[in-house]
Amino acid sequence: MPDKIPKNLENLFRKARERALEKIPTVEEDYDGPLPPRIQLGDKKIITWYTSPFPEEYIRCLCLYICEFCLQYMKTVKVLKSHYVKCPWHRPPGTEIYHDTVDITPTDRQELIVYETDGNDWKEYCQNLCLLAKLYLDHKTLYYDVEPFLFYVLTRRDKFGDHLIGYFSKVRR
Repeated sequence: MPDKIPKNLENLFRKARERALEKIPTVEEDYDGPLPPRIQLGDKKIITWYTSPFPEEYIRCLCLYICEFCLQYMKTVKVLKSHYVKCPWHRPPGTEIYHDTVDITPTDRQELIVYETDGNDWKEYCQNLCLLAKLYLDHKTLYYDVEPFLFYVLTRRDKFGDHLIGYFSKVRR
């Protein structure tokens, strides 16, 4: 591996990156609504209510694509589909603390599972969970300092995995 990348390859890489970024739909400069304006979580496309402090390179995307299992966020559906092929997660991290099957209707039974996820052990997952929650909670202030908290994540199980329904958190004792 050479110590220095040839200038022509460096320029080629820069141009390819610029072209790729041009293809990502972004909001107009004068847009004053929530950022990002939409997310896709699994197969659900959802309009956001509030701005969440995602990193600058993601915040102005017209739609932010989120893996429903590991909660990693991406700029394009193509990257999301590629991620799903490689993502080893099919449930939240942590310990399963509750599992029950409930009758939603006489013909619809759902498996509900609650996981206890330690913010100290699963920092990135819990940060992403908080960023996601901020899109719908105006006064949410916890995003990055998740280590002192335990997160209780409610999921619905099907043949593909455990799908996020909601969560709450509390300070660890």
